[in-house]
Amino acid sequence: MKKILWFIPVFILFSFCSSSKAIQFKLNSSQNLKGHLVKPEGNGPFPAVVIMHGCGGMHQNYFEWAEKLKKWGYVSFIVDSLSPRGVYRVCGKGKKPNPLDRVQDAFAAKRYLLKLPFIKKDKIALLGFSHGGITSIISSLKLEKLKIKNPFSVVIAFYPYCFNIKENQQLNNPLMILIGQADDWTPAHLCTVYKNKLAKNKDFILKIYPDAHHGFDWEGVDVKSNGHVIREDPDAFTDSQKMVKMFLSKYLQ
Repeated sequence: MKKILWFIPVFILFSFCSSSKAIQFKLNSSQNLKGHLVKPEGNGPFPAVVIMHGCGGMHQNYFEWAEKLKKWGYVSFIVDSLSPRGVYRVCGKGKKPNPLDRVQDAFAAKRYLLKLPFIKKDKIALLGFSHGGITSIISSLKLEKLKIKNPFSVVIAFYPYCFNIKENQQLNNPLMILIGQADDWTPAHLCTVYKNKLAKNKDFILKIYPDAHHGFDWEGVDVKSNGHVIREDPDAFTDSQKMVKMFLSKYLQ
């Protein structure tokens, strides 16, 4: 089984993406968050993608996605929800910040991007992974308690936990979920009910990769975390890149 260093020192991790710029931005009057901005060359304006990490915090994989997005013509803003709060892992029930808390992080990141002159103001997407994928789904739902007035243009969730939603649930934006059938951490079968419950939303895509596990887009990874398999699936990873590129291009270009 291949090994990966889960606790790479932060300065080393970020050095792998030399084109990223560390940013501090406001969540509210008393809390700052951190993010890493990756942009294409030129003045733009560019469409943008907010990236929400998984329960293990910042990881090289998110910077690799940012580099892909950069090549496709998108600005990426990777949000660090954990270290500014003095937290470095939230894997497991009841740990804070939870995915609902992180919805506010995502929209704070969007507010920051809206202030930048090189951003297309009406073309900002949300891309979340696992724990961040749950956040992404929540942000997509029309929920009275959230009162989202300025939703993301499009949302993509990689291997999220598909919690229960109501019948005929309405969406704020186009939503795509990519998940593996062999995922033993966030079971794909929980997402299949979304097909019916979101049937009235024409802009919903669910793609399940037959043999893929959690973290199928993490190149070279084959480990266990919290008792669950995290394993790359090259075929699923290749196809997921095509799906992301297609979905973003449809709504942001």
